[in-house]
Amino acid sequence: MKLRLRRQQVLEREQPPNLLVVLDESVLRRQYGDESVMYEQLLSLASQADRPNITLRILPLRALHPVSAESFVIFSFGPQGNAILHDVVATEGLKTSFYVENQQDTYLHRIVFDTLLEAALDVSTSRDLIIHTAQDQWRPSL
Repeated sequence: MKLRLRRQQVLEREQPPNLLVVLDESVLRRQYGDESVMYEQLLSLASQADRPNITLRILPLRALHPVSAESFVIFSFGPQGNAILHDVVATEGLKTSFYVENQQDTYLHRIVFDTLLEAALDVSTSRDLIIHTAQDQWRPSL
């Protein structure tokens, strides 16, 4: 938990890194905590998506999913082809993390990510879907 909070603080730096995220719509609908937790989390997600260094896109449930892949993160250290360091791919399991540094394997993850990004909703529609899901499905009952 502390590690995740520290990672979030990286996005608060004076010169934060750029973050490009594709989330499956199912994560908006799968309940963790009670309704108020889900509602606040989704509104927070939509708010974070307004930041200039964050791009958030939703892969809709009712779209053709061109690829099925586990969750992964690609760390890029500069523009493609111009970076001093090569991309690194990270995946997290329940008890372990796994890192891929081999250029061929990281390139394969880049292709998968680009394919998912192409199938995802645009930024504005994604944000609207997050807000509507929060209000329609998770707004706490009074």
